[in-house]
Amino acid sequence: MSKKIKYFFWIVLILCSVYNIFLPLHPDEAYYWVWSKHLQLSYFDHPPMVAYLISIFTFFSNNEFFVRLGTVISMGVTGIIIFKLSKKIFSGKVAEKALIIFLLLPLTQAGFIVMTPDSPLILFWGVTLYSAYIYIFEEKSKYAYLTGLFGGLLLVSKYTGVLLLVSIFLFLIFSKYKKLFLKKEIYIAILIAILVFSGVIYWNYINDWVSFKFQFSHGVSEKKVLKLNSFFEFLGGQIGIFNPIFFIGLIYYLTKDYMKNIKDNKFKYLFITFVFTLLFFLYNSLFKKAEANWAAPAYIAGTILIAYFIEINNKRKLYISGIILSFIFIVILRFPEILPLPKRAVLKNKFYGYNKLFKPVKKYLNKDMLLFGDSYQNSSEAGYYLDKVDGLYSLPDSRYSMYNIWLKNDKKNGKLDNKKSIIIIENNDLKRLKKYFNNLKLLEEINYKDKYVNRRYYVYEGKYYSEKKETIK
Repeated sequence: MSKKIKYFFWIVLILCSVYNIFLPLHPDEAYYWVWSKHLQLSYFDHPPMVAYLISIFTFFSNNEFFVRLGTVISMGVTGIIIFKLSKKIFSGKVAEKALIIFLLLPLTQAGFIVMTPDSPLILFWGVTLYSAYIYIFEEKSKYAYLTGLFGGLLLVSKYTGVLLLVSIFLFLIFSKYKKLFLKKEIYIAILIAILVFSGVIYWNYINDWVSFKFQFSHGVSEKKVLKLNSFFEFLGGQIGIFNPIFFIGLIYYLTKDYMKNIKDNKFKYLFITFVFTLLFFLYNSLFKKAEANWAAPAYIAGTILIAYFIEINNKRKLYISGIILSFIFIVILRFPEILPLPKRAVLKNKFYGYNKLFKPVKKYLNKDMLLFGDSYQNSSEAGYYLDKVDGLYSLPDSRYSMYNIWLKNDKKNGKLDNKKSIIIIENNDLKRLKKYFNNLKLLEEINYKDKYVNRRYYVYEGKYYSEKKETIK
């Protein structure tokens, strides 16, 4: 790696880290921060790796910078893995282009900002892809065991990590390397992965497989009713997160010289791990809404492939125009204030306001009181900015989350009976609150308004007394 590329790499990481100091937490980040204060083997929504990383990096401080430090490191290490794998498969020039492209992609820039399960997923996807490559192509047995370890950590990050493992097995089956199935290393690697993942399996076992059931219903439609709008929305999302110029260029060159390139096993390795994951989500998007970020790890291989096509076809104009467009996306993502954008186009509006909005609530809250929000997002933001993690819940009829599980467990233990509570709700629905609280009293209406956001909440005091039967939504 040249000095210029090293400097560029570190400048990107430092600037992204500094930016994170001044950006309030996204509601999902606040939710995972709450997880990190209640460490478990797994959680309802996802496996636990995101909580473990936040717990490690917030050991000394809960500042937004430290909550997000794990995602900055995850993206940075993934960039290094992309560089090293590109250099092994193709050349140093391809590797440098791949690293620059990856660091500036919209999906990576978003990854630098928001700490979610996708952060460790992308990290361990890249590391697993790299270690499996060395085992398969360089025949180094110890990397089979490392692949098992990293593959297990991949699954502990997010369930969709299984798609990479399936992709690698498909590659082995459809290549001359199927002979590796006759060796013990693969089976030991599988056992290692299962062992690493066993904590998540055990947590699901003692919780009626609730997380597995939720994720399957969340990601895969049971009724196959064609929804073309969902498909095109997901496809548009893929074009956007990878950069339209790079996405179209990648698809063009993948199809243009497919028969020639697919004969190369190293190319095939990247091709299968990219295409299988993308096609899986494209297919599911035909029947159910799929989020653009779900396929994000596929672009680790996709980044290497587009860098290779640019280099081998000497497409400097494509490369430069793609980089320029990426910089434009970065400005739109990080500094929308300097552009005349409509509110809906400003992604940062989901972050704004909570840090200032909940400050007035502090005077009503003491450590022995319960704190309820009307959704897991609002509960988490209130918990983070009021520094309240014990006795923090969402209303029982809100979207099912870890708060419902904690509420049910604490209710069984008799911790909640007739306990004084502060309730923060977005809609002033007194009828809803009366299902769960006695002696309700409106304390204050709190507001936050700026150029992009207009938030209003109602703060109540009451005594928690019951909950209606919960259903998983």
